[in-house]
Amino acid sequence: MYSKRLLIIGAGAEQVPAYEVALKKGLKVVGSDINPDAQGFKFTDEKIIASTYDAQNSLQEVVRFNRRNPIDGVMTLATDATMTVALIAKELGLNSISVNTAKLTTNKLVQLKRFRENGIPIPDYYEITSIDQLKRAIDAWGFPIVIKPPDNNGAKGVLRLTNEVDVEWAFEESVSHSGTGTIIAEKYLNGYQISSESLVVNGKCFTAMYSGRNYEYLERFSPYIIENGGWLPADITDQEKHKLDEILQSVVDALEIKNGPLKGDIVLTEQGPVVIEFASRMGGGYAVSHSIPLTHGINLVEQAIKLSINERINVRDLIPKYKQSAAIRYIFGKPGIVKEINGFEKLNQNGWIVLKKLYCNIGDTIEEVTSHTKRAGCLIAIGKDQQEAEERVKKAINTVEIITE
Repeated sequence: MYSKRLLIIGAGAEQVPAYEVALKKGLKVVGSDINPDAQGFKFTDEKIIASTYDAQNSLQEVVRFNRRNPIDGVMTLATDATMTVALIAKELGLNSISVNTAKLTTNKLVQLKRFRENGIPIPDYYEITSIDQLKRAIDAWGFPIVIKPPDNNGAKGVLRLTNEVDVEWAFEESVSHSGTGTIIAEKYLNGYQISSESLVVNGKCFTAMYSGRNYEYLERFSPYIIENGGWLPADITDQEKHKLDEILQSVVDALEIKNGPLKGDIVLTEQGPVVIEFASRMGGGYAVSHSIPLTHGINLVEQAIKLSINERINVRDLIPKYKQSAAIRYIFGKPGIVKEINGFEKLNQNGWIVLKKLYCNIGDTIEEVTSHTKRAGCLIAIGKDQQEAEERVKKAINTVEIITE
């Protein structure tokens, strides 16, 4: 029997669940990554060595591979390789996001302009190319404000400016992560931070979950804005959910998405929901592969794979069926060389820790936390409600000790 061949862009640890689901479906799995020893390659039938972020290089290597072994679908998970996916899909005639959608979701400045044109609520913002422009934005709004590169991910170069922050240093720090020399200044919004994970099928948005985002460490890591996990489902009313659903469908229309994933960041302010940004990919932090199936009963990875290889999707499989709550927290270590790790190995003994990941080993160097890439680990706990899940994950985090010197 003919088995379809699926190409997964990226073969790192967070992409592994996609490989596992694809193999379980009986697909031929092709992995693509610049690292020949990437974890995902253990689960592949074939592999392509190419950078996930170098779209042209990936396209060239995939086209060469496709001549011998035709590819039926392309997708990614937990990596910002949307342009790579879009270019490959266009060249091979596969079901995925368009190149134009990829452009709109990989440059936040272009995206903000599109949202403004389509009447989607966004923060006040300025395009900043000089320190003088940034100072004028501060004069106009006052503190705090947020600055960020338009073309980066993982919170690299994203800073919250207050009167205690050296503005000239902050400008240079944010610009150093921008590929264009331009940054965005946004008026800081107070409110309930929310993430969304959706799949768009024939232009209709199906949202698998809304989760609450935890920013308890704003002062600890200031001026860097570092998320410390969150919880599923988000603590929102039916009316708020309905309004969010309406906004997400407007986002789908504005970004011209016909088929593909959609990840969003939104703030519920006193005036209503305000869109921060959207990406045409599935998010990281193991939410899609672990938290959503456990809490909402949706295997979004499987549905995204089916969409990519043009298999029929039953929309009932995209409707949330609440089961329980989950809480995610990240492990942070003090900067230095890791000398000892205590408590981590024993975490599975309690039964309600459903995922644990440690990103460092003894002898590794832990760097100052300046982006989400500097986290030292991740834990996910489940509970009958948000309170129980939160209590459990906090208890687990407090048993982990990373000693550095």
